[in-house]
Amino acid sequence: MLLAIATSHNNLPKQIDLESLYRTAAAHLKNI
Repeated sequence: MLLAIATSHNNLPKQIDLESLYRTAAAHLKNI
């Protein structure tokens, strides 16, 4: 699941907000 999240973020500009990435990952993990 984390791989899918990372892959989707690869389509965004290279300057990725890691904090928002972790928050997104945490939100997805809570849905499991």
